[in-house]
Amino acid sequence: MKKGYLSAIIIIVLVISVSIFYYWSITQIFKPVVSVSMGKINIDEQNEIEILYIPGNATSQNITQIRKINNTTKEKYVLGNYERYNYLDKYYLSEENLIIILRDTSIHHFESIDTVQLNIQNIKYKIK
Repeated sequence: MKKGYLSAIIIIVLVISVSIFYYWSITQIFKPVVSVSMGKINIDEQNEIEILYIPGNATSQNITQIRKINNTTKEKYVLGNYERYNYLDKYYLSEENLIIILRDTSIHHFESIDTVQLNIQNIKYKIK
């Protein structure tokens, strides 16, 4: 009789433990991605450029995203996405172009540096 109660208690504790672990793992996997602002560049009174770092996970790479934001309408447009970069080194702005120098500092033995030129009038797609 005592073995039956002990077995039932062990099974109940095991089921509760597995349920808690399952719930925790599912909520950790589907957490929303948090982006980090790397900088904002004012173009004029109405528009600005925002450079975001979006961390990757097991199925996607780290992304640096360049957005153009209209401050009056609050509309956001993506100008470009660049994988595997996590550091904005420098930028240069002219009337039509934005030149940015991006680095990947996550690889300790090799540092990747690239220069990207964007036409700030050329909008790829709108963010809803």
